[in-house]
Amino acid sequence: MDYKEFLQTKIEIAQESGFEITADDLNPALKPHQREAVAWALRGGMQGAV
Repeated sequence: MDYKEFLQTKIEIAQESGFEITADDLNPALKPHQREAVAWALRGGMQGAV
């Protein structure tokens, strides 16, 4: 096993534990990239939250 293969065994894909929302649920003042970031964060749920 080389180093790259070793690192690949350490990758963990987080399970989504949040919820989906529609574009209508987001604040219209958000810019497109902000809307995407908020939707992504809500799908992820509370994983990794401190």
